[in-house]
Amino acid sequence: MAVTSAQVQELYVAYLGRAADQTGLDYWMAELNAEPALMTLENLRANFVNEQPEYEEIYGGLTRDETIIEIYNNLFGRAPDATGLAYWSTGEGAAVNADQLVVAFLNGASAADAQVVTNKVLVASIYTSAAGDNFSTEDAAAILVGVDGTTASVSDAIAGLTDLPSVAVPAAIGLIEAAAVAAKSLADFENEENTDALIAINDDVAALNTAGGYGATLADLDADSDDEVSYTEAEAALANAEDVRDAVSGLSTGVLSTQATEAAADLAAARTTLVNGTNGAVAAVRAFEAAIAADAALTAPAQADVDLRTAQLEATAQNSGAAWSNAITAAKLTAPVTADDLFALLADTATSASVVSAVNTAFAGIEGFSAVSTLAAQANAKAAADAKVQTTAQAVDDLSGTAADDYLDAFDASVAAQELLKDAQAADALVNAADAIVSSHDSLEQAVSNANTALNNSAAEVYAAGFTGTSGADVFYFAAGDLDQTLDINVTDAAFNAGDALYIGQGYTLSSVTELSDTGALVGGNNSAKEIFFIQNGTDVNVVVETAEFGSSTAAANLAVNATDNVAVITLLGVNAEDLSFSNGVISYVA
Repeated sequence: MAVTSAQVQELYVAYLGRAADQTGLDYWMAELNAEPALMTLENLRANFVNEQPEYEEIYGGLTRDETIIEIYNNLFGRAPDATGLAYWSTGEGAAVNADQLVVAFLNGASAADAQVVTNKVLVASIYTSAAGDNFSTEDAAAILVGVDGTTASVSDAIAGLTDLPSVAVPAAIGLIEAAAVAAKSLADFENEENTDALIAINDDVAALNTAGGYGATLADLDADSDDEVSYTEAEAALANAEDVRDAVSGLSTGVLSTQATEAAADLAAARTTLVNGTNGAVAAVRAFEAAIAADAALTAPAQADVDLRTAQLEATAQNSGAAWSNAITAAKLTAPVTADDLFALLADTATSASVVSAVNTAFAGIEGFSAVSTLAAQANAKAAADAKVQTTAQAVDDLSGTAADDYLDAFDASVAAQELLKDAQAADALVNAADAIVSSHDSLEQAVSNANTALNNSAAEVYAAGFTGTSGADVFYFAAGDLDQTLDINVTDAAFNAGDALYIGQGYTLSSVTELSDTGALVGGNNSAKEIFFIQNGTDVNVVVETAEFGSSTAAANLAVNATDNVAVITLLGVNAEDLSFSNGVISYVA
């Protein structure tokens, strides 16, 4: 699954307290998304902590507490509370390595903290894009100062771009970049990886609901019944997890833990009363407890595995010719015998060891039998252990007096309390896992909304069947999807003139090609990059924008209206190409 630039920016923000430089970001993205990948995000986190001089400059000599506080401040703009700091420094979280702290902190982030991280990564991404080759470490850190969970902090940071020495773009360009970066971050988040994660959580929720017999009604993630689950549909996993948690118990795990502790104490007291006051109780109780322990160590095979393996063996039986019938005869079984019959026979605790041995020997050469035999042996052992529990429990129950009944009742109550606590903890973990994904998505949606609101309230003019412009310095841009190969437009010199800027977007390279061939085609382009060409055409300039990476010599880019030529053509009327510049996705009229 492709790693997104936002995931890498998150590491720069968390560990280094700054936005990524474009060169570094591009390098890591190439490493992470190579085919096959040359490193993983886990490798990259370890690289930051163990190999980067900048990390050593910041954290070298810091205590565990100071490291935690530094990373917390970088991510959330605040120090951890005393309880959280103690947990990560001297409590259960003390064993988490520094390269894993970011993951741990983000997994446990509140919705408010998650929004702060989303906003910081958004602003960092905007700076990286806007600075380009003019990157400054000082500016990359300064742009994040003051960014919190509010819309205003993002707007202020973007407005401050023009005050940074390494960035020279109009404020409106920053807002356009913000909207584009936020939209891409949201689209990247709604990828297969996060969708699959929610589906996996939902599978675990359904399994818990079934195993515990809780009876919660779960929503089908494929709401539109198209045999595909979109990210939006997968978010129903959170509601399903919450419903199962409610079905398990309305009590918190803290209360359930107390109840389980009290039930265990009651069991211990009941056991003491029984063994101290009843003849033969010590041996009976020890046998029962040993049977319980042995039974707990075993699991019955999953029915799905049994069904799969017996079906495979049955298919073999149907195509094995005389081998199957010969095995039946050798095992002294009565035909017909199916694969299901063999499993049932071997799993039955009443089947003698000699019969089991004979069957295993006779069918050993049949493909697929070994897997069925293994599952049957597992089922047999579990059934035998279950029976032992019943037998030893009955022996305790047969002891004289009421103490035996009190002990067995206390035992059942303790087991039930422990199981309830375990299921509640499992349900809480599933709720938290789903909520972490959904909360991050909500933060990104809010970031998109905030960015679009700020852009819509700015002076930037979006393309709408043309540009109007003013007498001042204007900024123009295209809505998402508008700048495609169907776009071939004229922009008058009344609209686009000196001091104006036209935002095309990131990922483009200005080509040195400035002329057409005799056939009217662009020649000499780079077939591994999306390019922009300034072609002087009389008194006008044809700005040719590739909508796909290809060699220009193969394109029918003859500047005529053409909806299938992989280029958009924007003709700037009354403009000289020498008066135009292109940098960081922006065409500027610099005359």
